[in-house]
Amino acid sequence: MSYMTLLTATQQALIDCLKAEGGRVDSVYDLAAKLGRPYRRVFDQVKKLAAEGYLTLSPGEQGGRRKTGIALAATTAGAPELSFNRIWSAAPEALPETTLIASVLAQPSFEDVLRLVLHYGLPKVRKVFQAMASAGDLQDWSLKESARTLANVEIGLARAA
Repeated sequence: MSYMTLLTATQQALIDCLKAEGGRVDSVYDLAAKLGRPYRRVFDQVKKLAAEGYLTLSPGEQGGRRKTGIALAATTAGAPELSFNRIWSAAPEALPETTLIASVLAQPSFEDVLRLVLHYGLPKVRKVFQAMASAGDLQDWSLKESARTLANVEIGLARAA
């Protein structure tokens, strides 16, 4: 799976729902009910995301009915590969998501902000950015650079969709 693979808004919502459920649900029916979307559309999205490597499917049987368990693939569970480690005393995989996002926003580069957005989603990165900006945790130059970079990534994702 390439980090440049773009997700649609519905695909991102599906992955966010899975993350909220602990990374796993028992069936497509359960996922469709949680999303409030038709089963067939969710099933098609799940198949597509599984083919792209975002999800793993595990067949099972429960009470005479076949059910397919859905889980986030291991590749989306770790930290994204950044151009350099901003916190030298710890590996990126050992850091909480918000700490990793905050460290990149404090020393932003377009590539790394894009990788964070593609990995964690724009709402999560923007939420951390807004929290840091309101708390005054960013220097003036990094505040402007992060805001500009996030805006450019958002525009690019909207045009690509």
